[in-house]
Amino acid sequence: MGVTINGGNGWGGRRTGAGRKPGVPNKNSRATVEKARAAGLEMPLPRLLRRMNNKSLPEAYRDQLASLAAPFCHPRLSAVSITKRPAEMTDEEIAGLLDQAQEDLQHGIGGRDPWPRRMH
Repeated sequence: MGVTINGGNGWGGRRTGAGRKPGVPNKNSRATVEKARAAGLEMPLPRLLRRMNNKSLPEAYRDQLASLAAPFCHPRLSAVSITKRPAEMTDEEIAGLLDQAQEDLQHGIGGRDPWPRRMH
């Protein structure tokens, strides 16, 4: 038995470089997309972008299309830092920040158990 990177006895667990890489479609997904393209069907994102840029459509509708397309074009922020130093905050802002931190701790954010907890 060989020793694995995760320190186990060589059975199961994570292995470096194993599995499909993130973002790579599986065979079925790839085949479905190819069939749709071969049939001349329009894919959802290009359709949203085309209609979003159509000046003859109402502005409010185009804004809705932009909000639908945004998650496919732009990554989400993973973390937001505090923009003010505590000395520059009002008492209400500090209280709100402390409330958020307390809620995060209760929900297990920050290296603790995942939230919601699974019942065994």
